[in-house]
Amino acid sequence: MILILGGISSGRHAFLETLSIPPEQCHTICADDVRMYEEESALYRKNHPGWHDSVPTALSAVCARLFSFQAVIATEMGLGIVPLDKDARQVREQNGRLNCALASGADCVVLMECGIPRVIKGELFSE
Repeated sequence: MILILGGISSGRHAFLETLSIPPEQCHTICADDVRMYEEESALYRKNHPGWHDSVPTALSAVCARLFSFQAVIATEMGLGIVPLDKDARQVREQNGRLNCALASGADCVVLMECGIPRVIKGELFSE
């Protein structure tokens, strides 16, 4: 799976179009993905006292589903101003945890900056 990271308007979707991956094999992370991952993590922490991190990637149903795609576009990863609102900061934190879990299991991670892709993990293979 190729994970594409970057801020808003960084060129993530335009870059994905250059990879010739069928649309049904691509997924953009949505709020439901983040919410379900956080719910999994909360349940895991509840059942494993002393564990303060997210659910291990290998045990996450959300990660397993997302790893089934050839390419996943992560939502904005907090490259902007940190919100004053506590709830907005918490959503950003949860989003970051899911991005970290996906990056740990991804074959390739690409960071988009100003429309320029930088491979930060693995190698980018064309099909």
